[in-house]
Amino acid sequence: MKKLFVNILCLAALLLVASCDKKPDSPTPENLSGNVSAPTWTNPTEYDYSSSMTSVIKVDLQSNYPESAKDWVLSPDDRLAAFMGDECCGVIEPTDGLFFLYITEPEGTTETQVSLRYYSAYFKNLFEAKNVFVFQNDSHQGSVTTPLTPTFIVVKNQ
Repeated sequence: MKKLFVNILCLAALLLVASCDKKPDSPTPENLSGNVSAPTWTNPTEYDYSSSMTSVIKVDLQSNYPESAKDWVLSPDDRLAAFMGDECCGVIEPTDGLFFLYITEPEGTTETQVSLRYYSAYFKNLFEAKNVFVFQNDSHQGSVTTPLTPTFIVVKNQ
């Protein structure tokens, strides 16, 4: 009985050590690529919204994943969208390597957190920014010289 307990304990220790080697937010080259169709995100109708903000955003998958994304390039078919909850509050394609995103706040919403989603035409995959930011009416985040550069991770369960 004691030998069985020691064997189980050793097996548990081996499994623990093996799982510690994995980095959950570090995709491997084979899972940066996907088969996701370009999303059909649309900009909200302007008259439905009373407040807005702007952000200048740089997507840099090469910095996030130097080995997996070393050949990645920004494409005119890429899209960046802002969401408050499940509602799309702005979507844009890149211009000169940056995304100039106009974000509107839905009237009557209680949501204040803005999340970003990025579609890469190169990888045919959807990514999400690890961090969110708070919507602030009439504010500006980032600039051409110092854009907001979030870390993006692959969206799971597509």
